[in-house]
Amino acid sequence: MQAHALADIEINYEVERVRAWRFRKVSEYMRRLNKDALFSATACRERYNVLQSGTALIPTEVDDDPDTRRAELETFRETREQARNTEQALKDLKDTTDRKQKNESKTKNAEKAVEIANKRAQKENEKAQRAMSRAAAAQVRAQRATEHATARSQRNKQLKGQKNVPESKFKTRTSIKKKTVTFDANPNDTLTQLNTRSITVDTPDPRGALSLSDLGKMCADRGLDIAGKLKEELITELQDADSEWSVNDLKKMCRVKGLNANGSKLQMRYHLALAAAQLMPSFGDSVEDEDMEE
Repeated sequence: MQAHALADIEINYEVERVRAWRFRKVSEYMRRLNKDALFSATACRERYNVLQSGTALIPTEVDDDPDTRRAELETFRETREQARNTEQALKDLKDTTDRKQKNESKTKNAEKAVEIANKRAQKENEKAQRAMSRAAAAQVRAQRATEHATARSQRNKQLKGQKNVPESKFKTRTSIKKKTVTFDANPNDTLTQLNTRSITVDTPDPRGALSLSDLGKMCADRGLDIAGKLKEELITELQDADSEWSVNDLKKMCRVKGLNANGSKLQMRYHLALAAAQLMPSFGDSVEDEDMEE
């Protein structure tokens, strides 16, 4: 019984599929019987249904008033044409509106993309500027380290040269603009033995004992302008350049030169200025002149 039921289901399916072709065949046979009868399968089905239900109208040619039927048919066609035109106009309007919205959306997205690209470019430029600043600062630090190493090497040579000097000559007195600082110039001692507490704002700059040529050389080594400037102006230029050093820079420079790096900025700048001045030939000449005067 189950096999019989399954067979009936499949046969009914095939029958319905064949019946679906019935009105196609009706349309084809109508064209074969009358070449002017051009009706689709849907029109044939609808006509058959109204004939079966008894609501079908007789053809226009056999009607009692064919002209009226033709007028009604023409009116119906015009109405349908207007309806189709209205539907097409609404569809065109909708398409135009959708296209306009899409274009506006594309424009907004393009502007947003340009804005984002500009922001990214600005960030990249800022990163590049920061990188260039860091590179410039690193170059300055490297140059300063080279200068400090050179100064320390010269200082070591100067200390080695003092080994052959009698011990009595290591006891010196350095006077700068009537400001006297006494210290033992033993070869094994450094400038850290100076009394840092006595260094104040009023303490004269030790580079004041240098000659104009040595001051000019010192300014030129640091990239300062020396054209047509007097001794006091050169010292002011050096002091302004010293004030640009940070605490960390001063401590590093003092450690490189073996100076006291635990004082204030004023004290560390003084020790660095004194160490730089002692490397100049005119500094030793001024000390010898003052010893002779005493």
